[in-house]
Amino acid sequence: MASEPDINGTTGRFGVYGLVLLWLALWAGVVAWASGIGVLGVVRVLEVWVVHGWGAAVVLGAGWGLGWWVCYGLKGSRNAVGLRDEMVWVLVWLLGIGLWLWGVGLVGRLGLLLPWVVWGWTVLGWLGVVGWCVGFWRGGAGAGVGPTRPGSLVRRLACLGWVVPGVGVLMVAGAVAPGGLWAVDAFGYDVTSYKLQLPREWVSDGWIGGYTHNVYGYLPSLMEGGFAAHNLEM
Repeated sequence: MASEPDINGTTGRFGVYGLVLLWLALWAGVVAWASGIGVLGVVRVLEVWVVHGWGAAVVLGAGWGLGWWVCYGLKGSRNAVGLRDEMVWVLVWLLGIGLWLWGVGLVGRLGLLLPWVVWGWTVLGWLGVVGWCVGFWRGGAGAGVGPTRPGSLVRRLACLGWVVPGVGVLMVAGAVAPGGLWAVDAFGYDVTSYKLQLPREWVSDGWIGGYTHNVYGYLPSLMEGGFAAHNLEM
């Protein structure tokens, strides 16, 4: 009985990831079209991705590296970690992104919301990316995390494809200019009162925390803190 061919080789792996990226692009296009922002709105979303997407890419990369540091520190080697499935791979990535946001929030509340501090935390994550790449391509100990177990096309697409709808929605919603989706967001109250206002004040003051005139600042505000860090000027 013929079985589905293994796709663990380099060509097979990147073929699967290419299909996932295509699925993500199609899903994001559907979300943009269905959101009612119009053709110009879709063009604006694409412009934001191209012009400002590098910042998000830097943070996502740092998140992956921080997740690798945690796994490598806990387990030590690729053979011991046991993170072979893309499902766990994604969860490790999310862990790293959460760590990056938590680190920014910590230094911010210590009054150290400074460009060189944030970049230092980010570079630490990217050093993890370098370590993962070296171990991954060598195929030996040290990769710490990565989809290395032989698997079928269906299994790998199932592991990665489940995150695509949520990522597609976030990619579009995060690139829509304020006002585009206010009909379903309390007509902009949350956006103007703290989601954009607090990061503006935090960047100006060099710290993250609450204000007597804005109680929302006393919330954890990890995403708002990350946005503030993204807008620091060197």
